[in-house]
Amino acid sequence: MNLKKLIVFGNVFISICAVVMCLYTYYTFNTDPEINYLLFLFFATMTSYSFHWYLTPDVSGPSPRFDWVDKNKKILLFFFLISFSATLILIYLLKDHFFLITAAAILTFIYSAAKISKAPFIYLRKIIIGKTAYLAGIWTFVTTALPLIISHNEFNNLAMLFILNRFLLIYVICILFDYRDIEEDRKNDVKNLIGKFSEKNLRIFYFIFLGLFFISSLFIYIFGFSEIDLIILIFPGILLSFSFGHSINTRSDYWYYFYLDGLMMLSGVLYLLKITLS
Repeated sequence: MNLKKLIVFGNVFISICAVVMCLYTYYTFNTDPEINYLLFLFFATMTSYSFHWYLTPDVSGPSPRFDWVDKNKKILLFFFLISFSATLILIYLLKDHFFLITAAAILTFIYSAAKISKAPFIYLRKIIIGKTAYLAGIWTFVTTALPLIISHNEFNNLAMLFILNRFLLIYVICILFDYRDIEEDRKNDVKNLIGKFSEKNLRIFYFIFLGLFFISSLFIYIFGFSEIDLIILIFPGILLSFSFGHSINTRSDYWYYFYLDGLMMLSGVLYLLKITLS
């Protein structure tokens, strides 16, 4: 078994991304991390992505990930069963926040349920035209808003700006993923708003939201971030500024599932490095 493929294609890496993103939220607001929630986030992400990829049709071909998924459905099923069991235990341990956590889990399930080729789930393909924003919203909720709610942080102007900022960053990354998936979505009759754009209009759309990300970062700086914290905050956006052209012209699985996914947690990695060295 290729360890690199197991980590990236077996959804371990994206689950680590979720945890680091959540840690970034905790430490940004000087809050002690809730260990049970971090564990929940890791296993819930693993559950969701294992389920999502297990349902992906057998489409072997030029994609290393599709090849790996086709050959390792049993591993995905094993990861799903283990992580789902752990998720249920952690939901019980977090029962004080049962409603919010369960709501997040259901919303996540709805996104992947569109891959089930049976009624009523198949009808979801017709109504998730805004799936880019939907997915970004779920990621923002579970890695930013929910940790602040669970730790009873005040939702002041800085908190709201931070949540918006994280959403904009994730949304920009999701735009690239959705544009790459245009043909697959058409084949599966999935509505995709991003797929309606020409390359020129997509570029405009992409950089408008990237610009909004930088504007929100500036407001966060005004509301109290230091210069180093601002650099940490915007660094993924700077890289995204130079990533559009290559992203729409490559189908490299490692570019998408390691580099672009990794950009979501990059600020968290840099912030953890800062507090480790300080």
